[in-house]
Amino acid sequence: MPIRDRMLRPALIALLALVAVSAASPQSDEPLELHFFWTPGCSECREVREEVVLPLVEAYPRIAYHEHNLAEPDAMERLVQFFIRYGVPEDFWSGPTVAFVGVLYYIGTDEVAEKLPLAVEKLLVEGWEVPEDWKPDDARSRLVEFFDRFGASAIAAAGLADSINPCAIAALVFMLSLLSFAGRSSRAILATGLLFAAGVYAAYFGVGVGIFRGLEALRSFDLAAQILYPLAALGTLALTVLSLRDYLRARSGAPEEMVLKLPRPLLRASHAVTRTFVKGRWYLALAFAAGMTVALLELFCTGQLYLPTLIYISSMYNLRSRALSLLGLYVFMFTLPIIVLTVAVWAGVSSTTIRDWAREHTATSKLIMTVVFAILTLALLAIAIEGAWAAFLPRSCCG
Repeated sequence: MPIRDRMLRPALIALLALVAVSAASPQSDEPLELHFFWTPGCSECREVREEVVLPLVEAYPRIAYHEHNLAEPDAMERLVQFFIRYGVPEDFWSGPTVAFVGVLYYIGTDEVAEKLPLAVEKLLVEGWEVPEDWKPDDARSRLVEFFDRFGASAIAAAGLADSINPCAIAALVFMLSLLSFAGRSSRAILATGLLFAAGVYAAYFGVGVGIFRGLEALRSFDLAAQILYPLAALGTLALTVLSLRDYLRARSGAPEEMVLKLPRPLLRASHAVTRTFVKGRWYLALAFAAGMTVALLELFCTGQLYLPTLIYISSMYNLRSRALSLLGLYVFMFTLPIIVLTVAVWAGVSSTTIRDWAREHTATSKLIMTVVFAILTLALLAIAIEGAWAAFLPRSCCG
């Protein structure tokens, strides 16, 4: 925003307020509802809030002001409700700042800064209408449809790709093999495997919630938000190259030379935990805790895809409001092969057969992960470039 505009804008607002106060209004007893949605991590959004919206509210006492922080998932759903109530086409469901007043709406910092003060003055002088009532359930169903269309399948695919990571498969096969060698019954193997899967789900989901909350907190710091996505893009690019290299090594018959695998100390620790609970007398009671422990130990390997996916969810406007649902979907898809293979062993498939199958398809799993890493790299790179362009030309970032 040019310095001259910053100096003139408060004077213009004050002048408009004087005109509005002196003019007769057909709705002198009713407050004018103003809803302002903004993103704290956007410097232009904060500037418009502090230099346009808040002075406007101070200048017009009849404004009933409601502010919504888009870093909070509840605010995202509320914004969708307003988009539906005001009949905003879905193509325009974006923008880090949105203002609703009367039956008017303004999307982006440019529109809010340039049009909102004049619109408020006119409404206070001439009167205003409000949108027709709508059912809040309509907003929720539309939001779910929006989320399903743009996010669910991609996140489910990423979770499934993470689940066929050789690290995850190896841990499960090791546990099933120990259970079989220990002479456990098929029913005991089924119960143990399902409890183990539940422990993996709980640990993975808990870690994901913690990481996502941390990412949301970072969004309120401009510099951190600007650095995060370029670093994430570079990180996933490096993982893409390393995963491709692992694929070529596995395909050539040298899987032991792969780079993206669990470090030997963590592998030993994971196996030690599994041996302890399988051989113990209370193995069934300890299966859930063992699943959580093994999942946490193997995060160094399985988290290679998990973290970039969480960063992607955090960056996408239409996904953040359903972050926990997406996170649950991702973790379920990650846990699904554990359940399937456990049921297979219960049905009579030997753990040796599963182990041999996993070894034969190591190269395929690495290729799938390479493709997913590449897609995430492109997505995060696009976000990083958009953020860098916004920093260079601030008005285009939020307008």
